[in-house]
Parts: sequence; structure tokens; C-alpha cells
Amino acid sequence: MLRNGKFLLGGNIVMSTNRPLPTIQNFSDTQWATTSRSPESMVKIDDLCKSTVEDYCEYTILFGWFCESSRYINGDLAGDFFTSGAVKSSDLVIVLPNGEHGPKIEQRLYSGKVLEEVIVVRLGWTEGKNEKLQQITFGGVRVVGYQQNVLYIVIYLQITRKENDIQMFKQKDGSADGHKVSSVDYAMNKLEMK
Repeated sequence: MLRNGKFLLGGNIVMSTNRPLPTIQNFSDTQWATTSRSPESMVKIDDLCKSTVEDYCEYTILFGWFCESSRYINGDLAGDFFTSGAVKSSDLVIVLPNGEHGPKIEQRLYSGKVLEEVIVVRLGWTEGKNEKLQQITFGGVRVVGYQQNVLYIVIYLQITRKENDIQMFKQKDGSADGHKVSSVDYAMNKLEMK
């Protein structure tokens, strides 16, 4: 939660910034100590992360994220788009726990090396296992900002491509019913819906 330019997590000030920050899942230490609950969201950043969550060993828990796609539109909504009407993206902002992946991500900032993929997944617990409800894949990613404190890391990423894949389920019995997918290549201004 952002309050007076300060980013709050569980009531504690994490860091201050003038950049937009994501809404965070509020996990207290006691909540994690007394439950075997699976995380609602996880993130994979190339091969830099790891976890003990079954089927998501190359991911880490994701406390929150923010990314906005937008398009500048001139005042004449009925008219044609101009070249400034290209779809654009804000920085992808990710909040994750501080851990051994931190220095690896920070090194990508210093070297300027492109991350091939950053994958955000939203999970649901059904029939005794984690079910992927949504996967958002970001491609051609550069680390452009890195903030940390004792417990958390906030990273800022510029992205070139994005694919949003939502798993559909049948109302009657909850079984899988295909996918709805949208994708955009911001560099080529190419959009696709599946």
C-alpha cells in the first residue's frame, strides 16, 4: 500500500519512492508460521529463483507487482490513430522476498544483460495441488532499478513483450475449459488475441 509516498507492507514502512508500487499480499510472520498455505502468486526470473513449492521450483513467492499498458489517444476519438497511438508499457514493478536471487538480479542491473523471461503466475489450490489460474509472461526484459531492505526487494523492469494467459474453467464442474490469451510486442507495436 502506498501512503504519503511511503510503501507500507503489513503496517511497516518498507521504502519510499516516487514510482508506482504494487498492492501487496499482507502476510504476517505468524500467518506463515501457523499454516502450510501455498502462495497466491509466484514469479520466475530466468533461472535466478528457486523455491520448495512443488512444480514451481524455479520460482519465488511474489508479494506484489504492477505493470500498466496504455495508449495515447488524440482528442478525436472517431479519427485515425497517429504514430503516437502506439501501445506502451510502464515499468514492471515486482516485490519479492530478499534472498539469494537478489544479488543475481542486481548483477543484471549492473551488466545490462537482458532477462529472457519473467513469468508471473497466479495459483489456486484445488484438489490437493496448485493449479495455474493465470500466467503472464514478459519477454526482452531489462532491470532498470533495484531497491532492497532486510526482508524485501523491489525491482523495476522495462519490458519488450507481454503475454497474458488466463485458464478458463467450466461453471458446472470446475474442469478446465481452454485459455484466453492476449499478447503484445511493444517494440513492433504488434497485438494478438487468441
